[in-house]
Order: sequence, then C-alpha cells, then structure tokens
Amino acid sequence: MKKLLACALVAMAGCPDVDVDPDETAGPVVEFDPARSLATGARFIPFPNDLARDPATGKLNLGPQTCENDTAKATREAILNKLDGFGTYETAMQVTFSAEVDEASLAGNIVMYQLTNAGQPNDPGSAVSIPVVVRKGTTLRFLDKDHCDAPETVHAVAIIPMIPLKQKSTYFVALEKGIKDATGKEFTGTFTWGLVASANDPVTIDEHGVIVGNRTPLDPADEAQRAQLLALDQLWKLHAPGMQFLTAVPNARPRTDVLVGFQFTTQTTTDPLDQSVTGSPANLLPAAGLLQVTPITDSKFGPYAALCAAPTPPTLPEPDPTQCFLKLALGGCSPLTTGCTEANFVAGSGVCQAAACNQIGAVIGAGLGQLGFQTLGPNPLAGGSMIPGAWSDPVHPEMQSSLALETLITIPATAAPAGGYPTVIFGHGLGSSKEALFAIAGNLAANGYAAVAIDFSAHGSRAVRTSKDAALGCIGRCALGGTPNSTECDTVAQCGMNETCGVAGMSNTVPPAPTSAPQCYAPFLSTNLAATRDGIRQTVLDIQRLAKALKTCGAAGCGGLKVDPTKIYYMGQSLGSLIGTTAVGTAPEIKDAVLNVGGVGWADVLENTQNLTIRCTLIDSLIDAQILSGPKWNGDASAPTGLCATDAWKAQPGYQTFSATLRWVIDPADGANFAAMTAQKRVLIQEVVNDQVVPNVATDRQGALFGLMPANADPFVGTPVPSAAITAMPNSNKFVKYPNLPADAGTMFPGNTFEHASLLRPSEGTAGRLGTGRLQTDAITFLRLNP
Repeated sequence: MKKLLACALVAMAGCPDVDVDPDETAGPVVEFDPARSLATGARFIPFPNDLARDPATGKLNLGPQTCENDTAKATREAILNKLDGFGTYETAMQVTFSAEVDEASLAGNIVMYQLTNAGQPNDPGSAVSIPVVVRKGTTLRFLDKDHCDAPETVHAVAIIPMIPLKQKSTYFVALEKGIKDATGKEFTGTFTWGLVASANDPVTIDEHGVIVGNRTPLDPADEAQRAQLLALDQLWKLHAPGMQFLTAVPNARPRTDVLVGFQFTTQTTTDPLDQSVTGSPANLLPAAGLLQVTPITDSKFGPYAALCAAPTPPTLPEPDPTQCFLKLALGGCSPLTTGCTEANFVAGSGVCQAAACNQIGAVIGAGLGQLGFQTLGPNPLAGGSMIPGAWSDPVHPEMQSSLALETLITIPATAAPAGGYPTVIFGHGLGSSKEALFAIAGNLAANGYAAVAIDFSAHGSRAVRTSKDAALGCIGRCALGGTPNSTECDTVAQCGMNETCGVAGMSNTVPPAPTSAPQCYAPFLSTNLAATRDGIRQTVLDIQRLAKALKTCGAAGCGGLKVDPTKIYYMGQSLGSLIGTTAVGTAPEIKDAVLNVGGVGWADVLENTQNLTIRCTLIDSLIDAQILSGPKWNGDASAPTGLCATDAWKAQPGYQTFSATLRWVIDPADGANFAAMTAQKRVLIQEVVNDQVVPNVATDRQGALFGLMPANADPFVGTPVPSAAITAMPNSNKFVKYPNLPADAGTMFPGNTFEHASLLRPSEGTAGRLGTGRLQTDAITFLRLNP
C-alpha cells in the first residue's frame, strides 16, 4: 500500500490512498513528496525548489511551517516572500532520504546544470556540470504543532555550488543511481517521482481542460483525484525542461537513472546596483557635484583657535590651523563637537608625526546630495530620528528620502597637477567613521593623492540614537568636582553652575559617540536581514554617488579640490573592503582599488569572526529573537561567558536555518556576486594572516573568485620599499598575505606585527609600527603603479 503524492504545492486539493505494487516501496528512497509537504507544513521535497515560486508573480510563495515562531513567520512573510528567487552564493541545497547515506557513494552521482541565463535558454550540447561540494548530515522535521519539542531527525545531504550562481537564472540538479545507504543498499526514487520523470506527460489535457489521457492509477471521474491529475500535469511540466536538458548533455546517463531532480530560479542580485540597468536605483543617481565645499578650519575651527594660539612652548602655539586641527583630531578629542586640551594636542602631535600630517595642506568639508531608498521605521527612543530599514521592494524600491551626506576631504600640501589630483575614496570599518581617513591621509598626500570619505549608513553622522539608558552608558550625568550626581544630561546646559556633563568611561563625551558607544545607536548589522542587506546596498549607492560627484570636480574644481576624473581610486579597510568589492565593480568612475582585510560571504564573516563584540552581539540578538537558546554574553572580552563563548551555537537547528536564510537574503549585497565585475579592474587584496575580525576564510574565497594565487609580503625594516609581490608584474591584480614575522636578534630585525586594524592603527611596539608601514607602502605603491 502506498499513497500517490503527486500534488503540486500550489494546487493540492487532497490526496487519497491509491493502491500500487507493494514491492515498489521496498528499500531506501530519496524523498519527493510535494503533497505531504503542503499537508504537514514540513519539507519532503528537495530545496530550493521552484514549486515554492509563484509563476504568476515571479515571487516566492513559501507557506507556513509547522512550529515556526513569530520571528520565522515575520521573516517568511515580510522578507523571503518578497524575493523573486533563491540564493546565488554558497546556496546549501538539501535533499532528504529515508535512511542514512553512504557519503562515498555520492561521488559522481550528483550533477547540476544551468538551464537558462537570465531567462535565455542554454545549449545542453555545450553544458558543463557545475562543481559542487556535498556533505552528509541530518536535519530536523517538525510534524506536530503540539510537540514542537520533539522533532523528527531526518537523513539529508547538502549540495553547495563551488561558484556563485548567475542572477535570474534557472538551474537543475539531479541525483542519479549508485547512491547507497549505510548498509550498501541502493536508493531508489519514489513512485511519484517516477511519474514526474517519465519522458511523456502521464496526463494529457486538451485545450478545454478536459483530461483525455491518463497513465496513472487515479480516476479522473473522481473530483478529488481529477484535481490530483491536474496537479501531476503541472509537476511534470515544471520538471520536463530540466529532464530534457539533462538527457541532452554530452555523455548523459539514461533518464531512468535519475532518483530525483529539482529546479530552482535564482533571485535578482546585481541589477539594482548596476548603473547600466534602466530604472535601477543605481541608474537613477544624480551626477551633481559636491555642495558647500569649505575648509573645515574656516567654518568650524573658531572655538579652538585660542588653544592653538596659546603661548605654551614647546608644544604651542601652532600657527597652521590645518595642522592644529589634525593634531587635535588625532589626539583623542573631537574638535567639531567637544572641547579639547593641550594634552590632546600633545598626543596628537606624536600621532601626526607618524601619520605624515604635515603633507596635508587642507582639510575640507562638503555636502553630497543623495537619494535614500531605505524605508524609515519607528525609533524606540522618544523623539528620536526614524531608523532606516529595508527597501520597499528588494529589486524595484521607491525612493524614500533625500539625503545630505557629510563629506570629508584632505588635500596634499603640494599644488595640484594640471589635470587635477589623483583622488582616493576611503571606506571605513565597522563602527568607525569618515574621520578614520586621517590615519592614512598624510601618506596618501605625500604621494600626491587627495582623499575623500563619507560616513556609511548607520555610522558617524548618520548613526541614529536609540537609547538614553544610563545603565548602558547612553546618557551622561551631571558632576561637580568629578563626582556625578543623579541628574541625567546630554549637554552641560542641563547641569548646575560649575558642573560638568559626561558619561563615565566614554571620555566624558556627550552625547556618547557612535564609535565608542554603539549600544546606544541602531546597528548596521542586525537580525533584520532585509534592513542589513539594504543598509549595505544604500552604502554602495552612496559610494557610486560620491564617485560621480568627484568626476565633476575636474578643471573647474570643487572649492580647493581639483580632481583628475581619470584617476579616481578606492581604498577600503574592513567593512569598507567588504562593501568595496561590490562598490568598485559597480562604479565605472573608480579605476583601481585596495581592499584591506575584507572578503566575500557575509555569513562566513559573521560565523567565523573571533571578535567578541561582533559575534556576541549577533548571538545575543538571536537569543532575543528565539532563534538560539542559551545565556547571553557577560560583556567581558577577557573572560567571556554565555552562549557566544564557544562554537556550540553553530550546531543549534535554529542557527542552521538562520544561517541558510542569512546567505539567501544578503546575496544581493554580497561581494561574491560582484567579484567578476570588480576583477576587471586593478585590485590589491590585503589579508592579515590569522585576522581575528574578518576571518581568513572570507578573504581566501575572495582571492579565489578573483582567480588569484596569494603571495606573502616582504619584511619591512623601515625604508618604504614595496614588497616584491607588488612590483612583480605590477599591472595585474594582487592577493598579498601579511603574516607576523618574529624578531631576529642576529640581524637586529625587530619583527613585523599585523592586526586587523594595522593599515590605520599600529599594534604595540616597533614591530607594530613597521607592520603598518608595510601595509601602507604596499597599498599606495600598488595605486602608483596602476595610474
């Protein structure tokens, strides 16, 4: 006795028992049961699968799952079902089995082909199977909503393509005979699959919808079974192109060897950020220049002029307002928002000497008009600004706002060449801001480069405050003589006579700065995957917009900035590098790029980072969302406790589901899908070996997608000589690794030390300063060799 389960997910009307040969059920099977999937809210079909895609709308139509919680439901309805297809990078396809699989038997018995390229059919005669990685495992299946604590464990195989898939394209995967269970028995296909895979449609329907041919045990006179026959016809038609393609490829195996096959269509990924696609957000960006280009020292420096003019030799006075500004900024104060002291100036003077501040002739501020595509949502902080979220539609969003982005510019002390300065767009790290540019602007200026930076979405001047919770350090307290009282404050005006206002542990800055108190602001990376994706994409559009504006600063210039429009470059560090892989490939104005400690695969970065602030913040938010279960982080990086302290959370079923969803949703913002475009330019990838923030696996995969073999950097002894890896075949893309080098007493070599932030901030000691010198020398030399 066996039930014939041949009902499409979109057309099931009930499936009665149908008697078939009982011998057909003997032995292990590869599962294919669309009707049971719909009836139970559990998955009995391979996934991803176009059975879950509405052909009328082109959008996904995932139904409710048994035991899904409110978070999963909201993700399915508000995020996944707005997509027009499935994932493209590291998409983990899953097939379930009735018994444990002998993993060795999978080799040579799984094939994957691209049927269409952006809707256009491919030729099977020239088709090559896409390389995949297969992994045996198990998955959980929830069948009873009253027993969600007792799911069924199911044998499964994950199939992962080794290359990014093309957007808006259809793929077909087939599992063929020869796959065995753990006892050596061969798996077979289900009876339903046998009907679907047949060379001819088992149901013939005329132009009036009348069933005129039927090669199944079902009776079309019975209304319920007639509905099943109609659904079976739909199933056959869905799978027929893939099966026909499969049998037409060179050296194809017989159709009867296919145990199960499934097709899926990938979502739109690159189009929204492609300026050549008519009507895309990138295509709609204005090309106007910068606004209100004014030296910062002219417009905002006034309150600090007295300090710089103070007669306190040998440190002061400092007659050059630009150099005074830089020394104050790099000395730990924020001259644009808070007061500064001579101690800040002294500290900044030492930093400025190492950072070549004297090579900077001017620091300029400007505005950048931009279109905002992120929808604005409520803020839990009363009176707070609205929080940018997801686009209204992942492919065709409506414009939501007009933005004016603060723009920071540094100009070399030397006069501009006749054609204008070569100009570097700098992309900052996670939790940082445009002011991080100051750490490398001097050495760029020494080599003749102007540099420009903006704050990324949810960073710096664009951060949205969401808390004034004193327990979180999100608001100050008034203090008299250094002793705080109970009065909360954001400014000293809220305090009494002779009192100050500050936040302990936050350099007494009020309001607390996003760079030092991220817990007080809306995060850039969050469990709202659509908002995270679109915050990244908005930032890519912002970089594109900045490149367009710089191109207008040619012969006439933009204030003190005169740009050579043929020499616009990009340099990104950490987050700036992760985003840069996408931005550089989609901004035709950008010629070359340095991508420092970045990579591809956002999920790989978040899963494998050793940075506790990033990892534990993510895991704690997943605990709040009931995706993970366990104790939260204690906030102590030196002796952490909580679920995030070990890797055990990765094995929780909730995380495995979230991880797959994360990869899928973030795809349109993942650099992996843009690597082929970016690799057409000249690009240097810099990897710090054993990076504790962006794991090497993400950078290694980035290098592989660029088709590059890594080379190690040379030791740096102080003389600014670039690594041989940079100068050999200089006009080619590079992937250079920077391992820590120990000191050598015999040669008096002090060693080279590299950390995640070393491009901008040396680690301790001489070895750390030399590490920064090596990274900066190689990066700037690469740009000079590729003018």
